[in-house]
Amino acid sequence: MNVNDTIKKEEYLGIDSDGTVKKIAQNSLQKPSSKEKPLNLSYLNVGYYLVIPLLLGVFLGFALDSWLKTKPLFVSLGIMVGTIACFYNLLKLLKNE
Repeated sequence: MNVNDTIKKEEYLGIDSDGTVKKIAQNSLQKPSSKEKPLNLSYLNVGYYLVIPLLLGVFLGFALDSWLKTKPLFVSLGIMVGTIACFYNLLKLLKNE
């Protein structure tokens, strides 16, 4: 008895351009490329990582300016801190990749 006789070969079916179902040889199947990566779902949140720190900085700056009666000081600081937080979040995302 041969070793190849005991191994059960799987049959694959495919549809050709005419729409007929055919058996496909196992060696003709395409193997996934090692370069292809699956979709990383954390990238769907990139907009939130960019917008939320900036909005928080602006709103907190407005609140502090209205409370302390210092008109442009805390808004401009909030914009700067929010922008730095946006870049920090982007670098953290790229580092995790």
